[in-house]
Order: sequence, then C-alpha cells, then structure tokens
Amino acid sequence: DIAPLWCSSTASVVKDEDKNRKKSSLDDMLEEPELHLYEIHTLASKYLKRNKIIESQKLFTTIFECQRKIYGEHHEAIGAALHNLGLASLKSFDHIQALAYFERAVRIRKGSLGKDHPGVAVSQIKVGITLLLMHNFDLALKAFHDALSIRKRALGALHPYNARIYNNIGCVHIELSELRDARRAFEAALDIQRNALCDNPGNGPLMYSASTTLCNLGYLYRYQKMHEMVAVVLEEALGLQQRVLNPTHPAILETIDNLANAFLWNGEYLHAIRYYGEIILMLEKMDTTPMKYQTEAETYYKISRAYRKQNKFEVELEKLQHALQAVREINNSVGTEEEEEKKSNSLEFHILNDIRRCQEDLRTKQLNRSFEEDDYI
Repeated sequence: DIAPLWCSSTASVVKDEDKNRKKSSLDDMLEEPELHLYEIHTLASKYLKRNKIIESQKLFTTIFECQRKIYGEHHEAIGAALHNLGLASLKSFDHIQALAYFERAVRIRKGSLGKDHPGVAVSQIKVGITLLLMHNFDLALKAFHDALSIRKRALGALHPYNARIYNNIGCVHIELSELRDARRAFEAALDIQRNALCDNPGNGPLMYSASTTLCNLGYLYRYQKMHEMVAVVLEEALGLQQRVLNPTHPAILETIDNLANAFLWNGEYLHAIRYYGEIILMLEKMDTTPMKYQTEAETYYKISRAYRKQNKFEVELEKLQHALQAVREINNSVGTEEEEEKKSNSLEFHILNDIRRCQEDLRTKQLNRSFEEDDYI
C-alpha cells in the first residue's frame, strides 16, 4: 500500500544515480535530502514495515517537504507523499491525522491524475478503512462504494482488486447489523475471486484472498447460527489456506478451530473431535510459549465438551485433566502477561468445576450399574 516515490523523466536519472552512489549515512542524506529522495523513501518504507513509526514519519515528512518545494501543492508527488504519511499515522493509531492525510491525498490525486485513476481508489480505500476504525460506519460505507466505482471504471468489474473492497463493504454492513447486505457483498467478492482462479488456478495470493472471503462468510453464517453453512465455507477456506501457507500458520489454526466449533455447535461431535485433534497435533510442532499452552488448554476443554455431549464421561475426564495440565503450565511459564494469567485462571476455574461434575456423573453411573447388577442377581 506504500505509494512509490513519484519522479519525472529527468528525476528518474537522479534515482538511478542515487542507487549507484556510495552509500551515505542518514544524517548526510538529510543534509541534502533532495539528492537522496530515493534512498530516503526506501528507508522510510522499511521503517514502516518494521513498525518503526516515528522514524518513518520523519522521513516521509522530509520527502513531502522536498516534493512540495519542487512540484508545488497540487502535484501527484504530493498526493503520494500524503498517502504515505497517512499510512504512518494509521499505524500509530492516530486516526484523525490519518484521515486528514488520506482525504487530502484523494483530492490532490483526483486533480492531478483524474477522478477515475486507480491511485485515487487506493487512497479512497484508506479513507474508508480509517473511518471504519473510527466506527463512523456510514461514511466508511460511502468511501468504499466510491472506491469501488473508481476501480470498476478503471480496471473492469471483475478485477480481483474489487473483491477486497467488497470484503470491506461486507464488514461495514456487519457492523451496521445489515446481514443480508453483508452476505451479498461477501458473495460478490467470492464470485470475482473464483472467476479469477479459473483463469489462474495456481495463484497463491488469489487463493489466500478467496480463503479470507470464505472465512468472512463463515463468520456471518455463525452470527446467524447457520452452522452447517459455516462448516461448508470453512472447509473450502481451509483447503485453499493449506495450499499456500505453512502447515502451522496461525490462519490455518484459527480456521480449523472455527470449523471444529461449527461442528460442535451443530451436534456433529465426531467431526468436531477430529478437527480439534488436528490442532493438538499442530501445537506439538510449535515452540513452547504461554500462548501455545493457552490454545492447548482451550482445545482440550472443547474436546471434553464434545465427549460430554455423548455421555462419554471417562474420556471427558481424561481430556479435562489434559486441559488442566496445560493451564497450569501457563501459570508456571516465565514472562506470562497479566491478561494471559487472568484468562488462564478463568479457564482453570471452569475446568475444575467440570472435573468435579464429571466425577460425580461417573460415581452416579457406577452406582446405577451396581443396582442393575444387584437386580440381575
């Protein structure tokens, strides 16, 4: 999303020389920044990607000031510079400042590039995202629809980039509890992505973006308690994720967990247990951290609930004991944060209650079995 450094045909020569020039220190570059814009932009972009926000803001501000001296207030170079300052402000959670930068970038880009240029849509999308984060949902929705209109005119209705905007629109409709409109938006995104995958079936980014849309649909169906539909879309999402991501990627872990939950809520306990079991196997391959133990404890606890629904109290008790052991590993871990500790203590309370209840059920079951044997004798 970082806008490239704008340069004229003559400035491109400077850029090439900039690449080949002996590397200078940052202090040296800032003494004559107009001669080092390419290097400064590259460094600012690296800082932003590494979440060094203050450093990136300073450098993007330097670029903005240089470009303004060279090109004036209303040039595309200024629009690009303002867009990047907006990104830095967005990452620092300064939403009001980010919105001001993005809105100004949109105005300048419309004037310098034309109202239907893809670059205008890029900044307009950021306006929508910022408004969404500020919970200004109506204005966010308008911003996304404006960006979608630009993208359709510039790139065509079926361009994969449009799917991202449809996903954003769907998320806003969920916030507004307009579930039917949200579903239409997510399904429009999925239609575009499936169409693109027909032309380019091995495209990894396309597969991942389609899996994101399917997960959004899964969230929507879960919200509507349509658990069978949740399982259908999440199984498709999981298949796509497993083709493009590392087997232990957090996105895969989350999708499997949501899929198992859907089966549990729908009363399909064997499927739920199978998918929860996959999570346990994935966790065995991961480094030991409090988060790993937390996930392990929660997963074993959910498995115990699935067995309880089937009145299999012996197995339920076994899984509860595994969950309890994992929770206690969290509390024994060095560096456990206060929030994690509170979460684990709450889970431990529920596990201990369930263990007591399960033990009572087992005693009752044993007692009933004894009465049956006495009657038989």
